[in-house]
Amino acid sequence: MRSARALRSGRRARSLGFLIKVVALVASSGGVVAWSVACGGSDGSGAVIGDDGGSGDDGATGNGDTGSSGGSSGGEGETDGGVFMVGNDAGCPVKYAGPNPGTIAESIPRPGATGGIPWQNPMNALTVNGAFAHADLDVGQQSELLRVTGYGFNLPPTVTIKGVVVELKRKGANEIVDGNIELWLDGMPSSRPKFVASGWPVAIGTHHYGQEVDTWGDDLTPALVGKPGFGTEIWARRRDDAGTGPAPADVESLIITVWYCE
Repeated sequence: MRSARALRSGRRARSLGFLIKVVALVASSGGVVAWSVACGGSDGSGAVIGDDGGSGDDGATGNGDTGSSGGSSGGEGETDGGVFMVGNDAGCPVKYAGPNPGTIAESIPRPGATGGIPWQNPMNALTVNGAFAHADLDVGQQSELLRVTGYGFNLPPTVTIKGVVVELKRKGANEIVDGNIELWLDGMPSSRPKFVASGWPVAIGTHHYGQEVDTWGDDLTPALVGKPGFGTEIWARRRDDAGTGPAPADVESLIITVWYCE
């Protein structure tokens, strides 16, 4: 009968052998799948963030592509903790344009939804200046869409767009959560909206949605992102487990960076 020490040694050897095979497999495929996920960005809780929301260091956890429920607390004085990939994607040097602010912001009723609360002073959501687009949301209420367009990207027509990152600065007394955030593609929303389940922080905080290799489910072209109607939009809702009375939802800015290869 083999001793316990011999059994443990055997297990370690088999584990090491498996790891070597995995590394060899990744290397033979260029390392794209494994390493692009690992480098996608991480939030403050250490969760790897890829196609599922974005990143920030308030403990905000990225989620899937549909609506969310209440969620954990956001932190005061949040600052961005995103870590993004810099380097090559399938042998293609990744470059970026931006971050660009928009030039037009509007509060728009959500298609198929009724009773949305309009955003007051939506043009305040264009730049980082201490002014806010604002909506007061009571129990069970949702906002209208806050849509920002006119980002002014002017990319060479031959480049390949790899991803779009939207930077949102917002606060909400930890009683407001994302409904969805999506790209606005000059007349239609992106195929894969994103959201974060954690409450908007008490003090202004930053969260990135998307990453360098993330086109939000659509084929993006230089001509499309260069249109005046290209942009992003977000709606917010009151947390299911929040207290009574209206809660403030404030958006300071929605900034976009486009990542591409020549």
